[in-house]
Amino acid sequence: MSVDNDQALPPGTQLGDYRLDAVIGQGGFGITYRAFDGQLAKMVAIKEYLPVEFAVRRAKEVVPRGSRFADDFAWGRERFLDEARALARFRHPHIVPVLRFLEANGTAYTVMEFEDGKSVAELLRRPGTPRVSCIATSSRATSSSDATAYRS
Repeated sequence: MSVDNDQALPPGTQLGDYRLDAVIGQGGFGITYRAFDGQLAKMVAIKEYLPVEFAVRRAKEVVPRGSRFADDFAWGRERFLDEARALARFRHPHIVPVLRFLEANGTAYTVMEFEDGKSVAELLRRPGTPRVSCIATSSRATSSSDATAYRS
């Protein structure tokens, strides 16, 4: 699956040991890429913190949309890293493991196991799928960029 996003880093971009291959999702808080881990020689998913309300990409760097958004962007980046630290400690069959987190390009990234499959949105569109009014997950988990981060 490839998703068009003019804010996404282009395929082939190196991010440390990782080569970004494709955008697999996006949402209000960021972009999720399929990437290749050159050290482990395997595919991973990388979630990039890029909140569209507060930030924009200029070349490779993610920067606040203006000085009035700088504090909100910095605060959100720290919460993104806090979430990555917390999720890295979990081992649960319905949560994709966080392998690592890092800061680069003025923003933060979470590296996760790559789980190939259908998004939550695709699963909910299947005939016969029960409808629920509330799903208790993290606030980011409901965006399409994170849909691939949860195993069915």
